[in-house]
Amino acid sequence: MKKRVAIVAVLLLGGIGLLLGALYFSFMGRFYPEVEHPGFPAPENSAVAMRQDLEFLALLPKYDRSFTPEAAAKFEAERQVLLTKSATLTPAQLEMEVARLVAIAGNGHTTVGRRLRRIQRAPIRVQWFEEGLFVIRAAQPQADLVGRKVLRINGKTPEELLAAFTPYVSGTADHAKATIPAFLVSPTVFAGVWPRMPNDKLELTFESAKGAPETIVLASTPPDPEKAYPFPERDYAPQQQTTEDAPWATVLPDRQDLPLVLRDPDHSLFHIALPGDGLYIHLNATSDDDRGDLGDQLAKLMATIAPGTLKFAVLDLRFNGGGDYTKTLTFTKELPKKVAGDGKVYILTDHGTFSAALVTAARAKYFAGDRAVILGERLGDRLQFWAEAGSPIVLPNSKIRVFFATGYHDWENGCGWSDLSRCFWLNYPFEVPAGDLSPKRPVAWKFDDYRRGIDTVMEPGFPPSRE
Repeated sequence: MKKRVAIVAVLLLGGIGLLLGALYFSFMGRFYPEVEHPGFPAPENSAVAMRQDLEFLALLPKYDRSFTPEAAAKFEAERQVLLTKSATLTPAQLEMEVARLVAIAGNGHTTVGRRLRRIQRAPIRVQWFEEGLFVIRAAQPQADLVGRKVLRINGKTPEELLAAFTPYVSGTADHAKATIPAFLVSPTVFAGVWPRMPNDKLELTFESAKGAPETIVLASTPPDPEKAYPFPERDYAPQQQTTEDAPWATVLPDRQDLPLVLRDPDHSLFHIALPGDGLYIHLNATSDDDRGDLGDQLAKLMATIAPGTLKFAVLDLRFNGGGDYTKTLTFTKELPKKVAGDGKVYILTDHGTFSAALVTAARAKYFAGDRAVILGERLGDRLQFWAEAGSPIVLPNSKIRVFFATGYHDWENGCGWSDLSRCFWLNYPFEVPAGDLSPKRPVAWKFDDYRRGIDTVMEPGFPPSRE
């Protein structure tokens, strides 16, 4: 009898093991497929190399599930047109045309990656403010340009350039606006869109205190392909970047009384107590850093706060381009518990709030309920999007990386069981119907505030009494 029971137990455990194994391989095959690389011979010349890259790009709709049939047809038609021009394409044109084709999917995670390791940039950095486009960072020889308003680049206004470059960025127009500052200082990008423009310098026209606009020409430098360049949002913070050999000039000095959102920009988590029994938390990224596991860092912070003792909490997700949303699963449930029943949970977002940061905002709002108040700018993506993927498609000659998406997310309504064929399976235990995440009071940073060290969203006297 015991022997029979043992045999049944072994068979049962074996069956469970086989089932779990099958489930694992099904999960990995569906959401993290390995790209099959066709074997191309060594290209004879640049024209053949370009053609091989464009032929390899045809694989994208096979792996990416965000393409609608209409978008896939448009992608293929545009790719065929580009193939007829492959003999005359420049590397800059290939860079931008691949980006444009990939963006046809209309999905923010279906995108070209590591672009900053390939494109040349002038020695300044620019950012959008309510009043327009301004230089906020520059190499020391160009320090006199810091704080200047940009009127034209290569003869085109910032608004014209925003409209022209948006089709080359995957996802929403808001996400494009957050991404495009990197384009605006790159002759590679300009030459890729307008081939007659030089690929090694830019002509910039600035507003001048003297009255007449001032125009100068800036030469660009090639990137270091081994460096991990930060996203454009990092340029707001004045602290020296790891990719700078020497500190650049900035609008704001590196000082202790910086706006909270700009403090400690190179770590995932910054937090500080606020007057009036408040707590400020800025998640620069939703990922681990040299301080350890982000989930552990957040758990330690939450353990120091008794339930219901905060009158308000600020969860700042501006400049956060994402990471791993599982790192904030427990935190997004615990933070609202620390706030009194009549308190508020302020969630700050901007056009750079993307991917796992969007998920964190959705869960924080859901668990805070009617105590949640969203402030700032619209998120950098829709609440329904495709993400998750295996290794990217790497074009064989240019080495352009194309990331694809395999799993559907719906953080407005939540995925139902009828969506099982397309929804990312891990979302089922964690996804919440957060509803609309539009800011209650849309606010963009004003340059006049920024240059004085004031955060327009967290204005003096925050939290706003009218909320």
